[in-house]
Amino acid sequence: MKIRQRLGAMLLLAVIVAVIASTIWPGDDSPGQTRSRGGGNLTVVKGYGGELKLNFLNDPEVAGILADRYGLRVDISKRGSIELACGIELGPNDDFVWLGDSVALARYSARGCTMLQNDNVYNSPVVLYSWAPVVDALVAEGVARDEGGGAYSVDFALLVEMIEQGRTWADLGLPDLHGRISVHTTDPAKSNSGFLFAGMLANTLNGGNVVNGTTVVPWLPVIHDIFARLGYMQGTSGDLFEQFLITGRGAMPIVALYESQVIEFLLKNPSYQSQISQQVRILYPRPTVWATHPFVARTEEGIQLLKALKDPDIQRLAWEQHGQRPGVPGVVIDPDAMPVPGVLPQITSVTNMPAPDVMDQILGAITTPPVIATTAPVPSPPVPLTQATPPG
Repeated sequence: MKIRQRLGAMLLLAVIVAVIASTIWPGDDSPGQTRSRGGGNLTVVKGYGGELKLNFLNDPEVAGILADRYGLRVDISKRGSIELACGIELGPNDDFVWLGDSVALARYSARGCTMLQNDNVYNSPVVLYSWAPVVDALVAEGVARDEGGGAYSVDFALLVEMIEQGRTWADLGLPDLHGRISVHTTDPAKSNSGFLFAGMLANTLNGGNVVNGTTVVPWLPVIHDIFARLGYMQGTSGDLFEQFLITGRGAMPIVALYESQVIEFLLKNPSYQSQISQQVRILYPRPTVWATHPFVARTEEGIQLLKALKDPDIQRLAWEQHGQRPGVPGVVIDPDAMPVPGVLPQITSVTNMPAPDVMDQILGAITTPPVIATTAPVPSPPVPLTQATPPG
Protein backbone atom coordinates (compact mmCIF):
# COMPACT_ATOMS: atom_id res chain seq x y z
CA MET A 1 0.00 0.00 0.00
CA LYS A 2 2.80 2.37 0.96
CA ILE A 3 4.57 1.52 -2.26
CA ARG A 4 1.47 2.44 -4.28
CA GLN A 5 1.12 5.72 -2.37
CA ARG A 6 4.77 6.54 -3.01
CA LEU A 7 4.40 5.70 -6.71
CA GLY A 8 1.29 7.86 -6.91
CA ALA A 9 3.04 10.78 -5.24
CA MET A 10 6.02 10.40 -7.55
CA LEU A 11 3.74 10.30 -10.60
CA LEU A 12 1.92 13.44 -9.44
CA LEU A 13 5.24 15.22 -8.88
CA ALA A 14 6.43 14.20 -12.35
CA VAL A 15 3.26 15.59 -13.92
CA ILE A 16 3.67 18.90 -12.08
CA VAL A 17 7.32 19.18 -13.15
CA ALA A 18 6.36 18.36 -16.75
CA VAL A 19 3.68 21.06 -16.79
CA ILE A 20 6.08 23.67 -15.39
CA ALA A 21 8.82 22.66 -17.82
CA SER A 22 6.49 22.82 -20.82
CA THR A 23 5.48 26.34 -19.78
CA ILE A 24 9.02 27.62 -19.37
CA TRP A 25 10.69 25.62 -22.13
CA PRO A 26 8.12 24.72 -24.79
CA GLY A 27 9.13 21.84 -27.01
CA ASP A 28 8.47 20.81 -30.59
CA ASP A 29 4.82 20.21 -29.73
CA SER A 30 4.41 24.02 -29.51
CA PRO A 31 5.21 25.03 -33.12
CA GLY A 32 6.00 28.66 -33.82
CA GLN A 33 6.42 29.61 -30.16
CA THR A 34 9.45 30.09 -27.95
CA ARG A 35 10.20 31.88 -24.72
CA SER A 36 11.30 35.52 -24.70
CA ARG A 37 13.60 37.27 -22.27
CA GLY A 38 10.68 39.29 -20.97
CA GLY A 39 8.62 36.24 -20.10
CA GLY A 40 6.17 36.29 -23.01
CA ASN A 41 5.91 33.94 -25.96
CA LEU A 42 7.66 34.86 -29.22
CA THR A 43 6.32 33.92 -32.62
CA VAL A 44 9.04 32.29 -34.70
CA VAL A 45 9.03 33.54 -38.30
CA LYS A 46 10.90 31.26 -40.70
CA GLY A 47 12.26 32.17 -44.10
CA TYR A 48 15.16 32.62 -46.52
CA GLY A 49 17.44 35.42 -47.64
CA GLY A 50 20.95 36.25 -48.76
CA GLU A 51 24.01 36.71 -46.58
CA LEU A 52 23.43 40.43 -46.01
CA LYS A 53 19.88 39.79 -44.82
CA LEU A 54 21.08 37.06 -42.49
CA ASN A 55 23.63 39.45 -40.95
CA PHE A 56 20.96 42.10 -40.53
CA LEU A 57 18.31 39.91 -38.91
CA ASN A 58 20.90 38.32 -36.61
CA ASP A 59 22.04 41.74 -35.39
CA PRO A 60 21.40 41.61 -31.60
CA GLU A 61 19.88 45.12 -31.58
CA VAL A 62 17.52 44.31 -34.46
CA ALA A 63 16.58 40.98 -32.88
CA GLY A 64 15.98 42.72 -29.56
CA ILE A 65 13.52 45.22 -31.05
CA LEU A 66 11.69 42.46 -32.93
CA ALA A 67 11.35 40.45 -29.71
CA ASP A 68 10.52 43.23 -27.24
CA ARG A 69 8.19 45.34 -29.39
CA TYR A 70 6.67 42.82 -31.77
CA GLY A 71 7.01 39.42 -30.08
CA LEU A 72 8.92 37.95 -33.03
CA ARG A 73 11.99 35.80 -33.43
CA VAL A 74 13.38 35.22 -36.94
CA ASP A 75 14.76 31.91 -38.15
CA ILE A 76 16.48 32.74 -41.48
CA SER A 77 18.42 30.36 -43.72
CA LYS A 78 20.91 31.67 -46.29
CA ARG A 79 19.98 31.37 -49.96
CA GLY A 80 20.91 33.51 -52.97
CA SER A 81 18.26 35.79 -54.44
CA ILE A 82 18.33 34.15 -57.87
CA GLU A 83 17.87 30.75 -56.27
CA LEU A 84 15.04 32.09 -54.14
CA ALA A 85 12.95 33.33 -57.05
CA CYS A 86 11.13 29.98 -56.86
CA GLY A 87 14.33 28.07 -57.61
CA ILE A 88 13.98 26.10 -54.36
CA GLU A 89 10.98 24.23 -53.04
CA LEU A 90 9.01 26.28 -50.56
CA GLY A 91 6.34 24.99 -48.20
CA PRO A 92 3.47 26.32 -46.07
CA ASN A 93 5.78 26.74 -43.07
CA ASP A 94 8.07 29.11 -44.98
CA ASP A 95 6.82 32.51 -43.84
CA PHE A 96 8.93 34.75 -46.06
CA VAL A 97 11.57 35.06 -48.74
CA TRP A 98 13.72 38.17 -48.88
CA LEU A 99 14.79 38.83 -52.47
CA GLY A 100 17.50 41.07 -53.87
CA ASP A 101 15.84 43.14 -56.59
CA SER A 102 12.67 43.87 -58.54
CA VAL A 103 13.54 41.39 -61.32
CA ALA A 104 13.71 38.53 -58.82
CA LEU A 105 10.36 39.66 -57.43
CA ALA A 106 8.79 39.73 -60.90
CA ARG A 107 10.11 36.23 -61.63
CA TYR A 108 8.84 34.96 -58.27
CA SER A 109 5.41 36.42 -58.97
CA ALA A 110 5.27 35.17 -62.59
CA ARG A 111 5.89 31.60 -61.44
CA GLY A 112 2.83 31.68 -59.23
CA CYS A 113 4.62 31.52 -55.89
CA THR A 114 2.74 32.40 -52.71
CA MET A 115 2.80 36.11 -51.96
CA LEU A 116 0.37 37.68 -49.51
CA GLN A 117 2.22 40.99 -49.40
CA ASN A 118 5.55 42.50 -50.49
CA ASP A 119 7.49 45.70 -49.99
CA ASN A 120 11.04 47.05 -50.02
CA VAL A 121 12.56 47.12 -46.55
CA TYR A 122 15.75 48.96 -47.51
CA ASN A 123 17.84 49.76 -50.60
CA SER A 124 21.47 49.74 -51.71
CA PRO A 125 22.98 50.93 -55.01
CA VAL A 126 25.50 48.91 -56.96
CA VAL A 127 28.91 50.58 -56.72
CA LEU A 128 32.44 49.83 -57.86
CA TYR A 129 35.22 49.35 -55.31
CA SER A 130 38.75 50.10 -56.37
CA TRP A 131 42.16 51.21 -55.08
CA ALA A 132 43.56 54.72 -54.81
CA PRO A 133 46.16 54.43 -57.66
CA VAL A 134 43.56 52.88 -60.00
CA VAL A 135 41.02 55.61 -59.30
CA ASP A 136 43.66 58.30 -59.74
CA ALA A 137 44.45 56.83 -63.18
CA LEU A 138 40.75 56.76 -64.12
CA VAL A 139 40.37 60.39 -63.05
CA ALA A 140 43.40 61.38 -65.15
CA GLU A 141 41.86 59.52 -68.12
CA GLY A 142 38.58 61.44 -67.70
CA VAL A 143 36.62 58.28 -66.93
CA ALA A 144 36.13 59.00 -63.22
CA ARG A 145 35.44 62.24 -61.39
CA ASP A 146 36.25 63.46 -57.89
CA GLU A 147 32.94 64.51 -56.33
CA GLY A 148 34.56 65.95 -53.19
CA GLY A 149 34.64 64.62 -49.66
CA GLY A 150 36.32 61.42 -50.78
CA ALA A 151 33.44 60.46 -53.11
CA TYR A 152 34.01 59.49 -56.74
CA SER A 153 31.75 58.83 -59.70
CA VAL A 154 32.58 56.97 -62.89
CA ASP A 155 31.18 57.38 -66.38
CA PHE A 156 30.15 53.78 -66.78
CA ALA A 157 29.75 54.02 -70.56
CA LEU A 158 33.38 55.17 -70.94
CA LEU A 159 34.60 52.40 -68.64
CA VAL A 160 32.64 49.78 -70.59
CA GLU A 161 34.01 51.21 -73.83
CA MET A 162 37.57 50.65 -72.59
CA ILE A 163 36.67 47.10 -71.52
CA GLU A 164 35.02 46.37 -74.88
CA GLN A 165 38.03 47.72 -76.78
CA GLY A 166 40.36 45.44 -74.85
CA ARG A 167 42.46 48.24 -73.42
CA THR A 168 45.00 47.26 -70.78
CA TRP A 169 45.88 48.61 -67.37
CA ALA A 170 49.23 49.59 -68.83
CA ASP A 171 47.35 51.89 -71.22
CA LEU A 172 46.19 53.76 -68.10
CA GLY A 173 49.73 54.11 -66.82
CA LEU A 174 49.45 51.12 -64.45
CA PRO A 175 52.06 48.70 -65.85
CA ASP A 176 52.19 46.74 -62.59
CA LEU A 177 48.62 45.52 -63.23
CA HIS A 178 48.36 42.55 -65.57
CA GLY A 179 46.18 42.22 -68.64
CA ARG A 180 43.05 43.95 -69.86
CA ILE A 181 40.86 46.36 -67.94
CA SER A 182 37.97 44.49 -66.32
CA VAL A 183 35.43 44.71 -63.51
CA HIS A 184 35.21 41.61 -61.34
CA THR A 185 31.76 40.62 -60.19
CA THR A 186 29.94 37.66 -58.67
CA ASP A 187 28.41 34.86 -60.72
CA PRO A 188 25.17 36.39 -62.12
CA ALA A 189 23.49 32.97 -62.06
CA LYS A 190 24.04 32.69 -58.30
CA SER A 191 24.44 36.15 -56.79
CA ASN A 192 22.26 39.22 -57.07
CA SER A 193 25.10 41.77 -57.26
CA GLY A 194 26.48 40.04 -60.36
CA PHE A 195 22.95 39.75 -61.76
CA LEU A 196 22.38 43.50 -61.36
CA PHE A 197 25.78 44.29 -62.88
CA ALA A 198 24.93 42.17 -65.95
CA GLY A 199 21.72 44.14 -66.51
CA MET A 200 23.52 47.44 -66.04
CA LEU A 201 26.21 46.34 -68.51
CA ALA A 202 23.62 45.37 -71.16
CA ASN A 203 21.86 48.73 -70.90
CA THR A 204 25.15 50.59 -71.20
CA LEU A 205 26.16 48.67 -74.32
CA ASN A 206 22.76 49.57 -75.76
CA GLY A 207 23.55 53.28 -75.64
CA GLY A 208 22.11 53.72 -72.17
CA ASN A 209 18.66 52.47 -73.19
CA VAL A 210 17.08 49.58 -71.28
CA VAL A 211 17.44 46.51 -73.51
CA ASN A 212 14.45 44.47 -74.62
CA GLY A 213 14.22 41.04 -76.22
CA THR A 214 15.24 42.41 -79.61
CA THR A 215 17.79 45.12 -78.83
CA VAL A 216 19.76 42.84 -76.50
CA VAL A 217 20.50 40.22 -79.17
CA PRO A 218 23.45 41.96 -80.95
CA TRP A 219 25.09 42.55 -77.59
CA LEU A 220 24.89 39.00 -76.25
CA PRO A 221 28.27 37.91 -77.73
CA VAL A 222 29.91 41.02 -76.27
CA ILE A 223 28.41 40.36 -72.84
CA HIS A 224 29.58 36.75 -73.01
CA ASP A 225 33.14 37.79 -73.89
CA ILE A 226 33.33 40.38 -71.09
CA PHE A 227 32.25 37.85 -68.46
CA ALA A 228 34.36 35.05 -69.96
CA ARG A 229 37.51 37.11 -69.38
CA LEU A 230 36.84 37.11 -65.65
CA GLY A 231 37.34 33.36 -65.26
CA TYR A 232 36.05 31.98 -61.97
CA MET A 233 33.43 34.19 -60.31
CA GLN A 234 32.61 34.10 -56.62
CA GLY A 235 29.16 32.83 -55.66
CA THR A 236 28.33 35.46 -53.04
CA SER A 237 28.89 39.19 -52.64
CA GLY A 238 30.50 38.68 -49.24
CA ASP A 239 33.09 36.25 -50.64
CA LEU A 240 33.99 38.63 -53.48
CA PHE A 241 34.43 41.60 -51.14
CA GLU A 242 36.62 39.50 -48.87
CA GLN A 243 38.78 38.39 -51.82
CA PHE A 244 39.00 41.99 -53.03
CA LEU A 245 40.48 43.06 -49.70
CA ILE A 246 42.73 40.00 -49.30
CA THR A 247 44.23 39.76 -52.80
CA GLY A 248 44.59 43.50 -53.39
CA ARG A 249 44.68 45.57 -56.54
CA GLY A 250 46.99 43.20 -58.41
CA ALA A 251 44.31 40.50 -58.56
CA MET A 252 41.16 42.64 -58.45
CA PRO A 253 41.68 46.27 -59.48
CA ILE A 254 37.91 46.92 -59.63
CA VAL A 255 34.93 44.96 -58.31
CA ALA A 256 31.17 45.57 -58.58
CA LEU A 257 29.25 45.08 -55.32
CA TYR A 258 26.83 46.86 -52.98
CA GLU A 259 27.45 50.22 -51.32
CA SER A 260 26.52 48.68 -47.98
CA GLN A 261 29.34 46.15 -47.91
CA VAL A 262 32.29 48.32 -46.97
CA ILE A 263 30.19 50.07 -44.32
CA GLU A 264 29.05 46.84 -42.71
CA PHE A 265 32.56 45.37 -42.90
CA LEU A 266 34.16 48.34 -41.13
CA LEU A 267 31.51 48.47 -38.45
CA LYS A 268 32.34 44.84 -37.66
CA ASN A 269 36.11 45.25 -38.16
CA PRO A 270 37.00 48.78 -36.98
CA SER A 271 40.72 47.96 -36.81
CA TYR A 272 40.81 48.07 -40.64
CA GLN A 273 39.27 51.56 -40.84
CA SER A 274 42.48 53.53 -41.34
CA GLN A 275 43.87 51.09 -43.90
CA ILE A 276 40.69 50.92 -45.97
CA SER A 277 40.04 54.67 -45.77
CA GLN A 278 43.51 55.33 -47.19
CA GLN A 279 43.58 52.63 -49.87
CA VAL A 280 40.01 51.78 -50.97
CA ARG A 281 37.75 54.04 -53.02
CA ILE A 282 34.01 53.86 -53.73
CA LEU A 283 33.06 54.68 -57.32
CA TYR A 284 29.41 55.46 -58.06
CA PRO A 285 28.57 54.46 -61.66
CA ARG A 286 26.68 57.00 -63.75
CA PRO A 287 24.19 55.43 -64.05
CA THR A 288 23.86 52.67 -61.47
CA VAL A 289 21.00 50.35 -60.50
CA TRP A 290 19.27 49.86 -57.17
CA ALA A 291 19.16 46.64 -55.22
CA THR A 292 15.71 47.19 -53.75
CA HIS A 293 15.63 44.06 -51.56
CA PRO A 294 11.86 43.28 -51.71
CA PHE A 295 10.54 41.28 -48.76
CA VAL A 296 7.81 38.76 -49.67
CA ALA A 297 5.42 37.70 -46.92
CA ARG A 298 4.02 34.23 -47.61
CA THR A 299 2.00 33.87 -44.38
CA GLU A 300 0.34 36.09 -41.77
CA GLU A 301 3.47 35.69 -39.65
CA GLY A 302 5.50 36.96 -42.59
CA ILE A 303 3.27 40.04 -42.79
CA GLN A 304 3.89 40.69 -39.08
CA LEU A 305 7.64 40.64 -39.69
CA LEU A 306 7.38 42.89 -42.76
CA LYS A 307 5.51 45.51 -40.74
CA ALA A 308 7.98 45.23 -37.87
CA LEU A 309 10.98 45.78 -40.16
CA LYS A 310 9.61 49.22 -41.01
CA ASP A 311 10.07 50.31 -37.39
CA PRO A 312 12.05 53.61 -37.50
CA ASP A 313 14.64 52.29 -35.06
CA ILE A 314 15.17 49.16 -37.16
CA GLN A 315 15.46 51.32 -40.27
CA ARG A 316 18.02 53.51 -38.47
CA LEU A 317 20.03 50.41 -37.51
CA ALA A 318 19.88 49.20 -41.11
CA TRP A 319 21.78 52.35 -42.12
CA GLU A 320 24.06 52.88 -39.13
CA GLN A 321 25.08 49.25 -38.62
CA HIS A 322 24.65 47.73 -42.10
CA GLY A 323 24.92 50.57 -44.61
CA GLN A 324 21.46 50.03 -46.09
CA ARG A 325 19.50 53.09 -47.12
CA PRO A 326 16.04 53.31 -45.49
CA GLY A 327 13.03 51.91 -47.28
CA VAL A 328 10.55 54.17 -45.49
CA PRO A 329 10.36 57.99 -45.50
CA GLY A 330 11.33 60.10 -42.52
CA VAL A 331 14.45 58.19 -41.45
CA VAL A 332 17.38 60.61 -41.62
CA ILE A 333 20.74 59.29 -42.81
CA ASP A 334 24.10 60.96 -42.24
CA PRO A 335 26.84 59.87 -44.67
CA ASP A 336 29.44 61.72 -42.61
CA ALA A 337 28.74 59.35 -39.72
CA MET A 338 29.84 56.36 -41.79
CA PRO A 339 33.20 54.74 -40.96
CA VAL A 340 34.56 55.35 -44.49
CA PRO A 341 34.71 58.57 -46.53
CA GLY A 342 33.11 58.95 -49.92
CA VAL A 343 29.50 57.91 -49.28
CA LEU A 344 27.20 60.08 -51.40
CA PRO A 345 24.19 61.57 -49.59
CA GLN A 346 21.94 60.94 -52.61
CA ILE A 347 21.99 58.66 -55.64
CA THR A 348 20.72 60.63 -58.62
CA SER A 349 21.94 58.75 -61.73
CA VAL A 350 19.99 55.48 -61.98
CA THR A 351 18.81 53.16 -64.76
CA ASN A 352 16.12 50.48 -64.66
CA MET A 353 16.83 46.77 -64.93
CA PRO A 354 15.77 44.82 -68.05
CA ALA A 355 12.64 42.66 -67.84
CA PRO A 356 12.95 39.14 -66.39
CA ASP A 357 12.75 37.37 -69.76
CA VAL A 358 15.50 39.64 -71.13
CA MET A 359 17.68 38.90 -68.11
CA ASP A 360 17.16 35.21 -68.88
CA GLN A 361 18.62 35.87 -72.35
CA ILE A 362 21.58 37.67 -70.79
CA LEU A 363 22.22 34.90 -68.25
CA GLY A 364 22.03 32.33 -71.03
CA ALA A 365 24.60 34.25 -73.06
CA ILE A 366 26.97 34.49 -70.09
CA THR A 367 26.75 30.75 -69.49
CA THR A 368 26.89 29.65 -73.13
CA PRO A 369 28.10 31.64 -76.15
CA PRO A 370 25.12 32.61 -78.32
CA VAL A 371 25.07 31.04 -81.77
CA ILE A 372 25.33 33.70 -84.46
CA ALA A 373 24.17 32.44 -87.86
CA THR A 374 26.52 33.24 -90.76
CA THR A 375 24.62 31.57 -93.62
CA ALA A 376 21.74 33.06 -95.56
CA PRO A 377 22.22 36.58 -94.17
CA VAL A 378 19.07 38.60 -93.59
CA PRO A 379 19.07 42.36 -94.19
CA SER A 380 19.31 44.28 -90.92
CA PRO A 381 16.33 46.46 -89.94
CA PRO A 382 16.90 50.20 -89.60
CA VAL A 383 18.60 51.13 -86.33
CA PRO A 384 17.01 54.01 -84.39
CA LEU A 385 19.25 57.05 -84.14
CA THR A 386 19.05 56.92 -80.35
CA GLN A 387 20.45 53.39 -80.26
CA ALA A 388 24.18 52.75 -80.26
CA THR A 389 25.55 50.73 -83.19
CA PRO A 390 26.64 47.25 -82.07
CA PRO A 391 29.96 45.87 -83.28
CA GLY A 392 29.99 44.07 -86.59
